[in-house]
Amino acid sequence: MTILQRIIRNDTIKSDPPEIYNFRVVLISLSACGASMLFGFDMGVIGGVLTMNSFKEQYGLIGKEDTVLANLESNIVSVIQAGSFLGALVSTYVANAIGRRLSLILSALILFVGVAMQAGASGIIGALYAGRFIGGVSIGIASSVCPIYIAENAPRGIRGLLTGFYQLTLVFGLTLAFWINYGCERHLTGKEQFIIPLSLQAFPAVILLVGMLLANESPRYLAMKWPERAPRVLATLRGLPEDHPYMIEELNNLRLQLEEESQHSGSSMWSLLKESFSKKSYRRRSILCITLMMWSNMAGTNAMTYYSPTIFASVGLSSSSVGLFATGIYGIVKFIACGIFIVFVSDTLGRRKSLLWTGIVQEIPPARLRALNMGMATASQWFFNFVVAKSTPTMFATLGKNGYGTYFVYGSFCFVMVIYTWFFVPETKGLSLEFMDELFERDTVRGKFMQMRDLQLSSSCRFVSNSGICFRDLQDVNVEGPIFVLSCGHTDGVSDFRSLDNLKWVKAAKQHEVPKVIVALNKMDVVNYAESRYIEVLKDCSNCIRRDYRPPEVPFVPVNCTYGTNLINPSPDTPWYKGWYRRNQDRSELTGRTLVDAIDVLEW
Repeated sequence: MTILQRIIRNDTIKSDPPEIYNFRVVLISLSACGASMLFGFDMGVIGGVLTMNSFKEQYGLIGKEDTVLANLESNIVSVIQAGSFLGALVSTYVANAIGRRLSLILSALILFVGVAMQAGASGIIGALYAGRFIGGVSIGIASSVCPIYIAENAPRGIRGLLTGFYQLTLVFGLTLAFWINYGCERHLTGKEQFIIPLSLQAFPAVILLVGMLLANESPRYLAMKWPERAPRVLATLRGLPEDHPYMIEELNNLRLQLEEESQHSGSSMWSLLKESFSKKSYRRRSILCITLMMWSNMAGTNAMTYYSPTIFASVGLSSSSVGLFATGIYGIVKFIACGIFIVFVSDTLGRRKSLLWTGIVQEIPPARLRALNMGMATASQWFFNFVVAKSTPTMFATLGKNGYGTYFVYGSFCFVMVIYTWFFVPETKGLSLEFMDELFERDTVRGKFMQMRDLQLSSSCRFVSNSGICFRDLQDVNVEGPIFVLSCGHTDGVSDFRSLDNLKWVKAAKQHEVPKVIVALNKMDVVNYAESRYIEVLKDCSNCIRRDYRPPEVPFVPVNCTYGTNLINPSPDTPWYKGWYRRNQDRSELTGRTLVDAIDVLEW
């Protein structure tokens, strides 16, 4: 925990029990990331193999015209994306039918078949295509299920780090393949020069297979299929007893979300697909998943990776071994840069700011639709990956000398991605997966341009909430005018008081002269860490509200709106809370403990 606190600087990791950030969840994530090594190793191997003279001789590629050669090379590279597209489409059904863990085991077994066909093709281009297509089906399933599996196992404070392992191990597999190509080209001759790199694509599948045989199923999947098994698995994963307050809260949040989602529709594939686009917040999340994967591919990074030996040859490194050596250096630089970003930036800077350069979608969908959304997102990834792999050789051959126009094309996509991310992608740092619903219900692109006059705070409003929380237990409370309620509990993070649009609501209250403000600190009733958290949030909120609004008095009340805690009756779970305090202009003093107390004593 100490190491993580030093590396990752966010408020969530400080407030959570340290036991949940243990090596078990890290090892499970790394084992699952054998799935990303499947893809990374293939990306690194195939580009180098295409430049080897022994491969060209075996498959009759020597002496071909540039455009014909470019077409053949693009076919060899892109056929695996076609298989991956199919694998991603069926991954939703597979992940929901047999589970996340067994889906990853299945993908490893399928890859063994594809690798055997590639290595044994013996110059038959059709057999090579078939082997790469089958391997692509495996990679499509694995690349869709792996991020889901990691995200559903990870504690929220390091979810960005653990899901980032997917990209890190992908780049590690890529770099390893680069150097294997270089070694085989330098020290081997004949068919072994390319057969060995192609055969070693099975190495990541072995890691994935062994790791998943020893790992647990996702607790969220268990909660959907076998609820009685979820508490035991989650307790082992978090390193806490099942009766720990954190465990009780996480399980309750998970069950409430699943119960709410199950009320909307059935569980057939068609009903899930319909549900993904029928509700506004679900539709927004589905579209985000698809488009973010599109942008991440159209940025062109995979094009540079697939054809890096060809690119280095175009700038003067014409020797095959020199080009492969330069490619290996490129892989090392990419691996180091990726590692620095994932470890030091992803959970500190946040997802939205990070997405100005990259794309992470596994934490956006709700649990019920996560497999389907990730399947659609991964299918989008592989479709546009196919477009990139197929079109890049032709662009290099036709867009100017050495294909310089290719870089302008991909650079333009990067620029558009920055604009898209700024206006359409909300921040998710520090939020648990169960609280994504709340975020996507209220954070929209319109909100970034919303004028204060659009917010109608009429005198008939009893409670104005920034988070859509429902004060069910207070419906009969007599309120003579509008009371402004801000919610910023431990699921938001202290710094997220601003990032989740609370400032917009504070300014709206000021604009409409809302006379009183009550700050309800939602979900602050967990004994083990709530007091220090309460002090942090109170200080941050007080400074923000008083600077931007300056109302006469601001009672701060810790509550739990889901269970009605501290709304009407004092909560036994907040013994550290001494109550709110107000000093009137006539120097009289008023105090109370509950939200109703605060409402009763405010003078209108």
